[in-house]
Amino acid sequence: YAGQSGPCSACGKTITIPAGDAAGGTPISGPPPAPKKSSMSVIAIIAIAAVVGLCCLMGPLVALLLPAVQAAREAARRAQCSNNMRQIGLALANYEASYGVFPPAYLNDADGNPAHSWRVLILPFLGSAEAQSLYDQYDFSKPWDAPENLAVAESMPEIYGCPSSATAGTGWNIPGYAVVTGPNYVFYQDQARKFSEVLDGASNTIAVVETNELSDPWTAPIDLDVSTMSDIINDPSQLGASSDHPGGVNAVFVDGSAHFLPDTLSPMEFEGLLTRGGGENVYLPY
Repeated sequence: YAGQSGPCSACGKTITIPAGDAAGGTPISGPPPAPKKSSMSVIAIIAIAAVVGLCCLMGPLVALLLPAVQAAREAARRAQCSNNMRQIGLALANYEASYGVFPPAYLNDADGNPAHSWRVLILPFLGSAEAQSLYDQYDFSKPWDAPENLAVAESMPEIYGCPSSATAGTGWNIPGYAVVTGPNYVFYQDQARKFSEVLDGASNTIAVVETNELSDPWTAPIDLDVSTMSDIINDPSQLGASSDHPGGVNAVFVDGSAHFLPDTLSPMEFEGLLTRGGGENVYLPY
């Protein structure tokens, strides 16, 4: 209707529709152009879309990578545990070199009661200032559970704890390693064995095994007794050699070598590796 005249529908007066826009410029020929979109708005939309897409991908990626990360961490912890046991084996060997015998499982007090653990006896041979300091503070004239010695027990050398243990890093003082005691074993009560008494050979005889089932401080003269322990590794129903490593336990042999023993090891093979003079011929490919 541009340029035409007619009555106003409100007041009846004659009005004329202008032939151009309000500024007298070009004629109005259609709807006004749409406003131009800001380039920043486009970038923001793209960025939001990218973030949403990344979030959608993260879930599956994490699910795929998490088992591999956990496996790598456990492999590192198991390696550190094995290294702990090698250091313990070396300390036992140095003790034997100094005294001509391995330490007994424990020392008795004057009344014949177990009073001091082998873990305390080998402290000077662990090669650390911390271990030597704990040894110097320990009072051998009093039992392990005397107040003075319980104060020492509160600080356990890191080497006595398996890093895969559920209590690792929580200030725990429960040891992750134990000897197996018995008449035909390297350790038996307060008896100290000579290296020459390991008739099955140092590389075929276990000295120390992992266990995550002890409940007393590391200074306590308490270990695994062959008469009450299970001969199955990681037996869930009975005290014995056990760990928080999937599939087996670490063990250190009399020669100082550390091996991972799978829980598929038969009771007969495990028993053969524990005895010091059983004459068993156990193949150890682990």
